[in-house]
Amino acid sequence: MQAQLELSGLNNRAIQNQQQIEILKAQLGRWIGMKNASRPLVLSMPRWSMLPSFAILKKHLLKHPLLQADAANVEASCYEVAYAKEQYKPGWQFGISYGVREGRMPDGMPRSDMLTAQITMDLPLFTANRQDRLLSASLNRLNVSQFDRHTHFRDLMQALTTQYAVWQRLSEREHLYSNQLIPEAKQNTKAALLAYQNTTTELTAVLRAYSSQLTFQLEQIQLRVERLKTRATLLYLEGILS
Repeated sequence: MQAQLELSGLNNRAIQNQQQIEILKAQLGRWIGMKNASRPLVLSMPRWSMLPSFAILKKHLLKHPLLQADAANVEASCYEVAYAKEQYKPGWQFGISYGVREGRMPDGMPRSDMLTAQITMDLPLFTANRQDRLLSASLNRLNVSQFDRHTHFRDLMQALTTQYAVWQRLSEREHLYSNQLIPEAKQNTKAALLAYQNTTTELTAVLRAYSSQLTFQLEQIQLRVERLKTRATLLYLEGILS
């Protein structure tokens, strides 16, 4: 009876896992379509390069595409401010034209050609009507772009700090499972099986030992998945697409 109960528990866990797979496929299908989401997945886990130190990650963060776009916006806003300030200065315009005149003078001499020079100066006398508004608007855009850059950097930095700490703790836990919990669970299973073969324990003890070992192995796989998900987030924060 106990053996059947343990088996039923494993079947229930398998059904739960299948349910989770179907939910995740539906969520993925929202972005890439159900046909692509239903494709067979590679069972092996991705192998990425070793995670750099936090100091190096922080340097990479400054090259994140979002921050680079913010920097471009700030630079463009600075040019707008410079242009607005130039509008307060007098504007000069020089023009030279050469004209060929036909016909003759009353005395019969041909008419001479004409060279014309023109100088125009634009004086910004009433700056409140245009220049002041232009400068104020450009300064506002500069402040907004600088604020956006600061906010995005702060958010990315917070995410980097959090995810790096999560990755470290998950690495420690995975090491604990690989070097302690899983080996101990296997030893416990062997001991329970040996005791059952020597008729010093019941079959339920062996089943519980196998169930405990399987639980630890599944938890280790889940830890690896969570660690890889965290690594993917860190790759995004580094500005690396693949």
